[in-house]
Amino acid sequence: IVIAGSHGKTTITAIIVHVLNYWKRKFDYVIGARIKGIENTVKLSDAPVIVVEGDEYLSSALDPTPKFLKYRHHIGLISGIAWDHANVFPNEEEYVRQFDLFADQTPKGGILIYFEQDSMALIIGMKERIDVTNVGYKSHAHTSDNNGQFFLTDGKQKFPVHIFGSHNFQNISGAKEVLKKIGVTNEQFFEAISQFQGAAGRLE
Repeated sequence: IVIAGSHGKTTITAIIVHVLNYWKRKFDYVIGARIKGIENTVKLSDAPVIVVEGDEYLSSALDPTPKFLKYRHHIGLISGIAWDHANVFPNEEEYVRQFDLFADQTPKGGILIYFEQDSMALIIGMKERIDVTNVGYKSHAHTSDNNGQFFLTDGKQKFPVHIFGSHNFQNISGAKEVLKKIGVTNEQFFEAISQFQGAAGRLE
């Protein structure tokens, strides 16, 4: 599983890692920030799944390939696209092209998940690819009151969350879609996400 996007990829990856850890699932991960309850930012073993925060920045000074093209995902997510890293991607078209290449790497039988309220992610995500399942997601329904922030289930049941801001309800929704594809039920997700404390500052 590779989580890509100009913004939100650390948080989405962190939510997925948190939920899998909460339910004692066997998995590996690579993430750019610390998460409460997770000892390290990298774990590599013989687990059946690995969750990777996929950065679009160049692999190294000698290799101009974006890092997220190295991971060869089976499930990929694009959280949104906004021109970044102008020092290596001189124009928006070249920057966006990297995400198109990422999406095109989704193998037959693979899944591409994208934030459909982002116009560029929508264009790339909806592109037809042979035997690839395309899944769009929207910002999760939420509300708040004097007691804090809550997200709403389809039945309008309220679950408390410790993160806030519309961008984080987008992140929650994206993580939920990924986890659904690897067997985490909505009920399991709702229970685990209410315990998520957020990720530390990037590379903190």
